[in-house]
This record gives sequence, C-alpha cells and structure tokens, in this order.
Amino acid sequence: FALRMELRDVDDNPDLERLLAAGLAEWEAGRLWLGGRVARGLGAFDLSDLEFKELPLDTPAQVLDYLKADKPWEIATPQSKWLKDKLRSVQTRIQPVDNNLPDAVVRYWVIIKGTLQAEGPLLTNDVLVSGQSGFDHAPLLAQGGDWQHPVLTGAGLRGVLRSHAERIARTLTTIQAWDDTQEREQREELFLIGCPACNPVEKRPDAPLASCDAVLKDAQVPSDVIVTDEHLCLACRLFGSTRRGSRLIVEDAPYAGKAAPKLKMLDFLAIDRFTGGGKDGAKFDALVLWQPAFTLRAYLENPEPWELGWLALVLRDLQEGWLSVGFGSAKGFGRVRLENWSATFGYLHDNDLQYLGLGVPQQPKKSGIFHMLTIQGGSEEWKQVAQPWVSKFHEMVKNFKRSDMLKLKTDSYFGKVDHLYEVIAGGGL
Repeated sequence: FALRMELRDVDDNPDLERLLAAGLAEWEAGRLWLGGRVARGLGAFDLSDLEFKELPLDTPAQVLDYLKADKPWEIATPQSKWLKDKLRSVQTRIQPVDNNLPDAVVRYWVIIKGTLQAEGPLLTNDVLVSGQSGFDHAPLLAQGGDWQHPVLTGAGLRGVLRSHAERIARTLTTIQAWDDTQEREQREELFLIGCPACNPVEKRPDAPLASCDAVLKDAQVPSDVIVTDEHLCLACRLFGSTRRGSRLIVEDAPYAGKAAPKLKMLDFLAIDRFTGGGKDGAKFDALVLWQPAFTLRAYLENPEPWELGWLALVLRDLQEGWLSVGFGSAKGFGRVRLENWSATFGYLHDNDLQYLGLGVPQQPKKSGIFHMLTIQGGSEEWKQVAQPWVSKFHEMVKNFKRSDMLKLKTDSYFGKVDHLYEVIAGGGL
C-alpha cells in the first residue's frame, strides 16, 4: 500500500513530530500489525522507502503555491535526516519508569526468531489447495497456485505453543496436588483451585478444564466487565482469551528453504477396527512437504519474568524436537526442531532490562527509540539467564489460586484414573 500522512502546525507543538517519528520508527522496524487477528499471525508488514518533506506556509507566495498544487507534497522540500534527528531527540528524554504502569505502555519487548526444520513429512492440509490439486490433503500456500512458497499459519503455531505450555503447567500442579495430601478428594480440590491453564475451546462450565470465559459466564460476570488477572488463568494471561487480547503475537511462518520445496505423494488406507483389514472406500492420499524449513517469529510486549520462564521451557522442548505442527501428527507428520534461534530484547531504559535480570550491554544496538540485546537461543548464556525465569514460573504456578468465580467444578484425572498410578511400597509407581 502507498501511505501518505500530513502533520500540520508542528511549530506550535514540537512533541507531535517526536511522537510521529517514534511511531513510524516502530513501523519501519516491523513491530506493528494492522487489521484483526494479529495475535494469530495476520497483519504483519514492513514500512519501506520512508520520506519526510516539509512545506512552509509562512508567506502569501508559499500559500498560493500550496493552493495551486494538485499534489502539494510533490513541491515540498525533502528532509533527509528528519527521522534520525527526531529519534535522537526522543531518546534524550527517556527516563526510568514505574513497573506498575498499565500494560498498554510498552516499556520493553522480546522477539523470538528462528527456523523450524521438519524431520520428515509435514502437511498443513488446506481444503482449497487440495480441491484444486485433486489430492485429499495438500499443503497451505502463501497464495493460490504458488507451490514455491508454502506457509505455516500463526494460528496453528500459536495453538501448538499454547497446548504444550498448558501441559507443562498442569503437570506441575498435578504433582503438587499429589504430594500435598494422600486423600483423593483433597487432591482433586487442590487441583481445581490451583489449575493454571484452562482449555480455551471448552464452552461447558461444568466440564473439566472449562475455559475462563465459560466459567465467568456461569458466574454471571458480564462480558463488558474490565478483565483483570483475577478473571483469568495463567495461560489466558499470556496467550489471551475471548475476554482479553494477548500481548503475544505469533506470525505466519514463511518457507525458509534455500531450494524449492520437495513434495511427496503418499497413499493411506483406513483400518477396519473389527476385522483388522482395510476399510472399504476409506483409501485417501496426501501431497506432503518433505523436510521443509519455515521461519518462526514471535513478539511479546512487557513480558514478566515468569512468562519468559514458561516460554523458555516450551522453546527448549521445541528445540529438542518434542513438538509437532500441522496435520497428521498421529501419523508421524510435522515433527520439527527449532534451529538457529535467538531472543532479542528491546528496552527503553537500562532499568527495564535489569527488571528482567539481564545485564546491560556496553554498546547496545538501536532500533527506533529502543536499545536492543540479542541472546543466542540454547547457548550457555541463554541457559544462565533463563534459569531464574524458570524458577519464577515454578513459583507462580505453585502459588496460583483461582478466585471463587474462576474455580473449576470437575476434573478428569483425580478421582477418575489417578488410582492407576498409586505409589507402591518400596517407592515407584
């Protein structure tokens, strides 16, 4: 899109130019998203060929020239260093701030960027592409007919990350409830009170892991009530819910392979569970990507240390190849590893970086009005800085207690199948 903006009467308020420069610098750095569903991968863009022009209207002749011109911006004078000068002016005014500022005030951020390398077949299963190609299942493409650019959706990647994060948090709470008492009823009660992650798609308030929205509706909390942390589980605080958006944005992952993507045709036959043989009329095929690579990019504003610890655990498992993306994970599809990844922290003031437990670099790089610190993922430096965050996450899960309006009604483990894992004499399960 071609963008043109006009700012008038700048001499009366020079701060207007500084604010405009700060905003445009964020656009230019790719840290702004347009439209809806941005947390699920849509709306990412870059601002390029940025040019600032100035047209004084101090004399009658200048005003007359302005009125005569159909496109007055074409007769304006370019200012080559405008953005750089204004950003320098903004940076000299930055002061340390209180960490209790509203979430809408961005003090620092982190961008996770790396490569998702599939170990074997991967399939995203787009219905439109499968219909056009004649296969029962086919990969999602960046645009119709462009087989050189398959893509992984941000919504799908976000779901994989959230699902695994929920599994980690619930496991810790289950262990804690088990260790705190020997009574099954009390274990279930402890889990219902302290469950840190709901199932965001479970709409029944009396079902196990009911979503925060379903529980709040059952408690007759109106949808227009301003949502605070007490209204949400830990997963909804980080990944978002229908009642409050998310500060975590996971973009669509474009194809990152150097060569053209490899495609393989696979045939399948459903098995009749009664006879053990092939099921009549149940043959299907798929056109899958073979060992593709995609670029992962995720952005989080104002991360708390415990949130970084939670993400560090998920990224560790993703790096070790424990997670699957796309369609057909039960068939072995979609096993990926996170490779060559890094975490870049942007901060306004040194105090913001110290709040996260990070050392201030001697000569930080700059991006817009922010300073930046980059740590290579999986390195010894990353492990050292991430360990305190992981401890904060464990502490957060241990101390988390649902409010009365958010309490769950039932569980699918304690009192149901937990007796299958009784501790026997002599230790062990």
